[in-house]
Formats: sequence, C-alpha cells, structure tokens
Amino acid sequence: MQLNNFTIKAQEALQEAQQLAMSFSHAEIDFEHLFKAMLKTDTYLFSYLLQKIEIDDLLLLKVINEILEEKSKVSGGNIQWSRAVSQ
Repeated sequence: MQLNNFTIKAQEALQEAQQLAMSFSHAEIDFEHLFKAMLKTDTYLFSYLLQKIEIDDLLLLKVINEILEEKSKVSGGNIQWSRAVSQ
C-alpha cells in the first residue's frame, strides 16, 4: 500500500489504525481499526457522514470497541493490513 497516494487525512487515519492494532496487540489491521481511527482523526467529516445515514457515532464506537476487545491478541511479529482492507 503506497501511503503517498493518499491525502494527509487518510494517511493520518491509516497510521492511527496501525497504532490501534499495536495497542490491542492484534496481528492485522482490519476495518474496525480503520473506522475507529477515522472517528478519531476526522471527527467532523466522519461524524457528519454517519449522521446523514442516521447512525449514532457513539454507538458505533462502542460496538467497534467491543469487536476490537474480542479479537485475538498476539505478541511480537509485524502488523499487516488485512486482505480485505488492502483491497
């Protein structure tokens, strides 16, 4: 994945998703990491879009946190992007 092809905000979200995966000791960066990172790095735009489609951003964040807590943890090794996110 070439980060230079993304906007600054997108690069920030991708880097935050990677940090989230590391903090949870996950082996892969998946959509849940990316969604949480987007909520954190661009609070205005992502929250606005969620409101437009009538999704409560706080409820979404709660569900994402629950999913992240349930994912298996690993120690050591490199964190990789999941196949789905890479595509």
